[in-house]
Amino acid sequence: MSDVDDILGGTKTPPGLKFETAGTKHIVLITEAPKSVPVREFVGGVPKERLYFQSQKKVRESELNLQLPYDPIPAILVIGQDKDGKEVSLRLEGEKLKAARKAVREGGKLAEGNMLAIEYTGDDPNSKGAFPKKLYAVQIKNKG
Repeated sequence: MSDVDDILGGTKTPPGLKFETAGTKHIVLITEAPKSVPVREFVGGVPKERLYFQSQKKVRESELNLQLPYDPIPAILVIGQDKDGKEVSLRLEGEKLKAARKAVREGGKLAEGNMLAIEYTGDDPNSKGAFPKKLYAVQIKNKG
């Protein structure tokens, strides 16, 4: 008997890396080709609806105005191993994705076999609200 993940051709995603405090750094050996995934709204740590951009605004799938153009909010799922050899996952979206793009512009490649280091460097001082935007730095070391 197959489960849904087998039918869809995927596997269960390993636990995601956590960034509780500024200065937290993770190093990941990328073990699978990174892939594009839909960004979902998380409510109480549980993934809910997919999110889209519509007229510069983030909207839930259920709130989409289908008469207007809309684009899924992009994210990249990276699966790899931490320094202890444990399977981990990392979703590159928002500020993490911005930092990864910068690392790629500097010559890194998001590819199987490469090392990715990501550090939560601090909160955005211009961020408003109860949950300030977290800022990240990413470095990618190509194999070979």
